[in-house]
This record gives sequence, C-alpha cells and structure tokens, in this order.
Amino acid sequence: MVSDLKLGFLNIYAPNSGGARREFWFKIGSHLPSVDHWCMVGDFNMIEDFGDRIGGSHALIGATELVTWERLCLSFILQDAWHVTSFGR
Repeated sequence: MVSDLKLGFLNIYAPNSGGARREFWFKIGSHLPSVDHWCMVGDFNMIEDFGDRIGGSHALIGATELVTWERLCLSFILQDAWHVTSFGR
C-alpha cells in the first residue's frame, strides 16, 4: 500500500544554557513545516525528569523553558520514547 504521509526528521543539538534552549525550542516550533508525523532525535542537553540522568548534575530544566518545551511537544505531538512503555526498553 502506498501512502501519502509526509514525515519529518529533525536531528537536534540543543544549546547548554536554559535560556538559549528556550529560544531554540521556540524557533523550532515557529519554523518547522507542517507534516503528518515528526521524529526528533539528538542531544537535547536538558534533564526533563530525574530518571533521564544517572550521575552528574541533577538540575531539572527551568519553568519557563519547560513551558516552551511542552508547547513544542504538544504542537507537534511529540513523545519521549524513553518514557513510553510500549517502546520496548
């Protein structure tokens, strides 16, 4: 079966600074084209949940960055595969 689905793939290397990342997430959300499904991979340089990091810094992302990040995830229906039990980890 041939499908007309449009897929988008984005490889991320996010800034280390929370403020710069917040602006980065905003720009990505403002400039990505409309497709049926997105796959975003890469180094996000942030800790969204304590379970995301073993050792090193345990500083979670700040509230304003979290709002921008969650808005991006909701807009493009993104899910972290690490936190989806059906992903098979």
